[in-house]
Amino acid sequence: MPILHNRVTKATYTELLDKVRSKLAGWQRKHLSFAGGVTLIKPVITTIPNYSMQTSLLPCSVVEGIEKIARGFLWGDSSNQRKIHHVG
Repeated sequence: MPILHNRVTKATYTELLDKVRSKLAGWQRKHLSFAGGVTLIKPVITTIPNYSMQTSLLPCSVVEGIEKIARGFLWGDSSNQRKIHHVG
């Protein structure tokens, strides 16, 4: 948890987004079914920012960034190719 002396911005919580990305990098999406991906994402990825959210309000852009990373993993996006998300 960063010690805050200035205004809270998205850059303040880049470590949180990096932690989510690193957690997903170790998982093999191609070996999971859709339901398996949802089951994996819900309890693991959504609990990473809990401690930060208990002590301060996260900017909406950080929360949306975490959701975007999770959606990309769920639908099979990679760094060089973005796939279609069939459900909004």
